[in-house]
Amino acid sequence: MQDVQQKVRPYVLGVDMAHFKYDDFIHVLGIVSRLIGIGVEFCGEGSDSLQESMRQQSLKYFKSYHQARMDELRIFLETEAWELCPVRSSFTIRKLREFRFMRTLTAPIPSPKATSPSRSYGGSIFLKFASDENPFEEQEEEEEGEDFIDTGGMEDAVSDEEKNGDEDVAEELKKDYVDEQTGEVPRHLRSAAPSYQRQRSTSSHKGPLLSNTTLTVIRFLGNYMQMMSVLQPIAFDVLECLSQLFDYYLYAVYDFFTKDLLESVEGIELSAKLTTSLKRIEENLLHQQQELVSLSGLQVTEDRVKVPRASVNPIVDLENPNTLYGLPCRMVAIESLVFLASQFESLLPYLESLIPDAKRSFLTQFFSHVHIVHNLYLPSCTYIIMSLASI
Repeated sequence: MQDVQQKVRPYVLGVDMAHFKYDDFIHVLGIVSRLIGIGVEFCGEGSDSLQESMRQQSLKYFKSYHQARMDELRIFLETEAWELCPVRSSFTIRKLREFRFMRTLTAPIPSPKATSPSRSYGGSIFLKFASDENPFEEQEEEEEGEDFIDTGGMEDAVSDEEKNGDEDVAEELKKDYVDEQTGEVPRHLRSAAPSYQRQRSTSSHKGPLLSNTTLTVIRFLGNYMQMMSVLQPIAFDVLECLSQLFDYYLYAVYDFFTKDLLESVEGIELSAKLTTSLKRIEENLLHQQQELVSLSGLQVTEDRVKVPRASVNPIVDLENPNTLYGLPCRMVAIESLVFLASQFESLLPYLESLIPDAKRSFLTQFFSHVHIVHNLYLPSCTYIIMSLASI
């Protein structure tokens, strides 16, 4: 096995993987991890040097990847309208492409100290590939679509006459046309096709109240967990970054919809535990005003990522009494956060199994404020009631 390690290691270290696409990088990790698993099962050696090489490459790659995702999340938050994303009542995170890797996990993955990499493949690799199959040959899976959007039957609203009539229209006339004088699209050329992005009433919606940004964070969560499962030596580093995604989202919802109420309305306050968590996020994760912001918007100091504070989208109106002071936006924002917290809680057994026992205290601390995000309900509801009472 030492001979194999020495031959493979230069290939692993000789390539700059920082700019790999996520799927390509996961593919490389999977192949090397499988090779290590075969070595452990065949000759009992742990391939320490090869694992260290992959750990170095993975940390380098993930550092760049995480910075990009944090910046992307900030952009999503600043352009979010906090309108309902109509998902079906049966929606679960496992319907998303990023979580399909978990279908092969019949039970939480054992601790890295208690298992060899080969066990992540469901038992003996030699038994699994006892026929002529190649353990390094990827099995092509059919690409599955994501069918979780609740269209509410809107696709049936277009009559057969409209469909048939549209087929007779020349392709040139279907293209967007803008009047040069008014800058508007003529009414008769505006698309009447239904879109799931259309705002819908929350009263008739049966699924969870989610925003588009929430789905984005959940997709990030799936990608991060997949990396934790493929290369466990950096699992804790990935977990720390995963917690930053949730913390940044939590602070943004608080900053957009709750902070101003605490400062302007007497008698409204958060629990001491949540207040402490928000203060920690502000100090450790967000740029302070006196700090210089890099061109990318991110700053890395002593391996700690710092991100600029997100700004609420100007189209979100929280002062209009006609919308009950932004009640629909507040509902979607806080319900989205609570749903996101519940998904983290459902994945706790897998997260615990992927990190060493000595690091479990971090999970305990992190989930101590994941469990209490619902406390953000009270300030918003109290403010709305007080505002309506004063009308």
